[in-house]
Amino acid sequence: MEFLFFLQQIVNGLALGSVYALLAIGFSMIYGILRMMNFAHGDLYAFSAIFIGGVLAQGWPVYLALPLGIAVGALIGVLVERICYRPLRVIDRSVAIVSSLGAAFVLRNASEYLFGVRPAPFPLLLGQDKFVIGSVSFPLNALYILFVALAAIFLFNTFLKRARLGRGIMLVAQDIPTASLMGVPVNRTIVLVYAIGGALGVIGGVLYGSIYGIVFTDMGFPGTIKAFVAAIVGGIGNLAGAMIAGLFLGVIETLVVVYGGDWVGLPPGYRDAVAFVILIVFLLFRPTGLMGTRVSTAEAGTGASMGYSATTRRAIKLFGAIVVPRWMIGPAALLAAVAFPQLISDPYLLRIANLIMMYAIAVLGMNLVLGYCGQFHFGQAGFLAIGAYTTALLMLNFDVNVLVALAASGALAFALGVLVGIPAIRVRSDYLALVTFAFGEIVRLFILNSGFTRGPMGLPGIPVPEIFGFKIADNVGFFYYALALLVLAYVLCVQVTRSHIGRAWKAIYEDETAAEAMGINTARYKILAFGLSCFLGGIAGSYMATFSRFIAPNSFGVDLSVLVIIMLVLGGLGNLWGSIIGAAIMIGAVEILRPIAEFRIAFIGVVMILIPILRPQGIFSGIGNEAVPFRAWIERWRTKAATRHAR
Repeated sequence: MEFLFFLQQIVNGLALGSVYALLAIGFSMIYGILRMMNFAHGDLYAFSAIFIGGVLAQGWPVYLALPLGIAVGALIGVLVERICYRPLRVIDRSVAIVSSLGAAFVLRNASEYLFGVRPAPFPLLLGQDKFVIGSVSFPLNALYILFVALAAIFLFNTFLKRARLGRGIMLVAQDIPTASLMGVPVNRTIVLVYAIGGALGVIGGVLYGSIYGIVFTDMGFPGTIKAFVAAIVGGIGNLAGAMIAGLFLGVIETLVVVYGGDWVGLPPGYRDAVAFVILIVFLLFRPTGLMGTRVSTAEAGTGASMGYSATTRRAIKLFGAIVVPRWMIGPAALLAAVAFPQLISDPYLLRIANLIMMYAIAVLGMNLVLGYCGQFHFGQAGFLAIGAYTTALLMLNFDVNVLVALAASGALAFALGVLVGIPAIRVRSDYLALVTFAFGEIVRLFILNSGFTRGPMGLPGIPVPEIFGFKIADNVGFFYYALALLVLAYVLCVQVTRSHIGRAWKAIYEDETAAEAMGINTARYKILAFGLSCFLGGIAGSYMATFSRFIAPNSFGVDLSVLVIIMLVLGGLGNLWGSIIGAAIMIGAVEILRPIAEFRIAFIGVVMILIPILRPQGIFSGIGNEAVPFRAWIERWRTKAATRHAR
């Protein structure tokens, strides 16, 4: 009987894995051709599944609703490629990732607006019949789902091998320039890949709804991550590998939910953590996957940074037009910040200013590792959580002074950042983003499922901080506390980036191979960048805990990491002043858009799409970074004036 029950869970896991396999194939083909992660892939599958569920609920027959939903998914895939990816093929991959996240935000907000935020019922299209062996029931729909997924994969594989368009896709996946010389229409082929990926995602969404009888908007991003895991474990560009890895992942998750507590003491809440651990192991030790041939270990370890460079900005410009003397920026900004609470007494505005400075500290840390060193760090939310929970637990349980807790939070975040950085430097670019994202999610899941952190209930009643005998109990006090932390963080970043460390980071950003040839220990400098970035993340998290006086795991989800990245891209990579301004713009936009809260996420998503396309170097490129000194600026102005006069 125990064996039959175990076999039942294997069948259920294969049904869930079929969904992951369909998503992974679409993602694997897209990434195999363009080397760009499509973060909108999962939200496309969620949107289409909810759309089909709504159409079926209106009384449409299945034979009309399913083709319509597949067509909608294919069309969305084409639009994502045309709007978000085609303009960014020659831009830094980190900027393209921001654009894809924007597309995911737009799709998610559209789904919530059109279909509501509550889970929607989905008809069990494959029935609920079961067959019984002994006293164990085996659901027939799980076998049907596995059959449908295998049939879809078989047809797609046949199309790739037999059809002319399919062979064109394979040629483009192998080498785009060569395929173009052979007469393959590259752009149309890539559009076709996105359309097919969207269609396969729709089929996966229908199968998911048929398994659980429910679909919801938040199932998109987890679906994206599971597709990434399956595609990478199976081998990018290998359909059979993606299918096998997807099935394997579904089985593992099901077994963790059912047996994890008895076998290894893992509660069901760690099902996603297991997938993330598998992802990290494969990325670090076998980035080509089980059956991958398209992505080599060398490619995974030496990503290409294209587009603009943090070292080429030589002028202080606002929106590329207004020249500002460098020496005026710092003192004027600091003076205005000190006077702000004395001039503005509105508690709401003071609270917004506090949030801006808190996020600016985290963005400065992200800028060190991404803007200067060129390493994509997608797990800053995890280190904010480490800093926040360290401070909260020390102050609640041990009555530790806030400054001691602050130092401990930063030190722990730095140490863990170094530990993550040591293995993570084996990979770069997109793969590195997945490694750091997985670590951040593991931290959140650990907090969510641990007793001493009170799990989902969070930690309320964090004591009022006291510094040198002064209690910080109002927004004004927290304002000056945040300002002091921000100034110290900025000074640290300035000193580091202007030192030999900063010059080494810039060399790594420009060309890591050349930097190594010049004798730069690239591994050591990349690990240091990770550590300092995580240190500032821990400092920001510590402030968050004392400022809000309540923290919970849901405050440190992936959306927080995405928000930090958006702020960085808005201000400009490699631009310290831009980090602060980007945080101010983003927090200000979120507050200004509160009257239209139902469209706010979509608006932010549109900004995330447009900024990388229209101004990939950031809105405030060059403010305060390697700028022309004031005297040189005056001399240059005089020279130009004399030249004009002579003419």
